[in-house]
Amino acid sequence: MTHKTPRGRPSRYSIYEDILKQYPAKSMNKRPVYVNNIGIFRGKTGDKAYIKIFLRHGGTYKGRSYPEGHSLEISLGSLKSWNWQELEAHRDNLQARADKNQPLEDRKRITFKDYAEGWMQIAQTRQKSPLTSRYTINNHLLPFFSKKEIEDVNVRDINLWQAGRMKKVKPSTVQREKAVLCSILNSAKREELIQTNPCDNSDKIKITGGKLNVLKKNEILIILEETQKLNQTFGNYVAWLIYSAMRRSEALYLEWTDIKKLENGRIIAHIPDSKSGKPRQLPCNEQMLKILSSQRENVPAEEKRIFPISQSLITRKIKILREKTKIDFCIHDFRRTNITYSLISGVDPKTLTGITGHKDLQMIQKYYSVVLDTALKEASIKTGNYIEERINEARNNRTALRAENIINNVTFLR
Repeated sequence: MTHKTPRGRPSRYSIYEDILKQYPAKSMNKRPVYVNNIGIFRGKTGDKAYIKIFLRHGGTYKGRSYPEGHSLEISLGSLKSWNWQELEAHRDNLQARADKNQPLEDRKRITFKDYAEGWMQIAQTRQKSPLTSRYTINNHLLPFFSKKEIEDVNVRDINLWQAGRMKKVKPSTVQREKAVLCSILNSAKREELIQTNPCDNSDKIKITGGKLNVLKKNEILIILEETQKLNQTFGNYVAWLIYSAMRRSEALYLEWTDIKKLENGRIIAHIPDSKSGKPRQLPCNEQMLKILSSQRENVPAEEKRIFPISQSLITRKIKILREKTKIDFCIHDFRRTNITYSLISGVDPKTLTGITGHKDLQMIQKYYSVVLDTALKEASIKTGNYIEERINEARNNRTALRAENIINNVTFLR
């Protein structure tokens, strides 16, 4: 009596093992052999594993884009690095991502520090004052956010950061720093590293408006004297801001080549790029010419910038200056003071915008409305007085003429 040897169930992965049996090692020359979208290539350099993914919605892989309906072949390296279960699991995972229109690759998680440094390299080619942004990033953003991954920065982090900064500096300063942070996160959003910008839903910074800090004449004198004691270039820089009404970044990056002498002998400062996005020419008054002469003697001949100082030095010196003079001011108050005194002295607001670089009268009317009202009132009084003087003059002439006619008539009667 003979017994048949029982046949067991075939292995779950026998379909792949059969390929290895059917094709000897190093026997394949062109394409891998596929079963269930898992490929095996037995080439001269060893056995390689592949998988094939159907891109229903299209997709991107290794920096290359593929259209809808494309079949993507992915090389996974040596077959020895995988077992059949791992290959099927990897195939199923990528196919599920493709079907859900999700990224096929896990993105490398980037820290805020790494992203901010890359952002700064790009931004410095288009920013008007890149050193200011770099100072803000290095000194006020990185100490708080540097170790966080860009994807993990959330609304609570933003609120905690700005609450800490509000204890140390004015709300307007925090607002400027937050603008840099918001710009960095907006860039990350455009690059699809984050879904939303947490700054959008963070607490709003309340800035009390309407305050116009104008330095008095004795305060200006004290500040000018003390700045020269601290540093000559810094002193000349502050004096330039007071006499020119230029913005601090405009003056800080002004170069000697921007000083032009016209055919009529006038000297102007050419500002190639201002906040309004348009260049402008600023006539140099006598005080500005003296500052230029002083700086020409003070800086090396090869130096391009008129005021070769850093933003960090300015910040330190302003702090020292406030402590020594006991005067509460910020660097932008020099510009405000110039504009205010210009309006009081009778300069036409429309003409003034050509000096200050404002796009239109709106900003001046908004922040200098009190000064404008005073200047308009004085102008109205002067105009009224002038007209009244002319009328009185005419009235007096008429009275004198009548008196003369009366006298002539009386003489005739005699």
